[in-house]
Amino acid sequence: MSATQWKLAKDVTEAFMALPMNGIFLHPVDPARDGVPDYFDVVVRPMDLSTVQEKLENGKYEEPVQWYQDMRQIYENAIKYHSKSKPWGLIAEYLLKKLEEDAFPCCIRTYDQWKEELAQKMEKLNHAIQKTPIPCSIDEYAKSCVRRAEQ
Repeated sequence: MSATQWKLAKDVTEAFMALPMNGIFLHPVDPARDGVPDYFDVVVRPMDLSTVQEKLENGKYEEPVQWYQDMRQIYENAIKYHSKSKPWGLIAEYLLKKLEEDAFPCCIRTYDQWKEELAQKMEKLNHAIQKTPIPCSIDEYAKSCVRRAEQ
């Protein structure tokens, strides 16, 4: 994760932690304390904002998308457990949409990263084409196919 991406992720995380609506999402769910005894029967990958902040501060995210997935997980868990028809599910749905808007710049690749990835894929494709069992160039092969089709 670049310094710019890390800073944006940190800023978004801190901004979300400051939102009063996120109070319930600040710390890990405690089923007894929070009155949700079956929470871990429904939610298999718990996540909360303080855990995200700790992982961010300790350099646990190599790519911005890992941070973004954890942030999404917080709200997806709430929607899954509470459903979209209950208050916490509705709040989670709203916060998930806000996250998508606020975090978008952090999770996109730069043009240079995209260009490098494309070049690597093109190199693999060219390598695969060179190893094809066609005994002549692609143009010659295409012309021979056209000639056969015309006969």
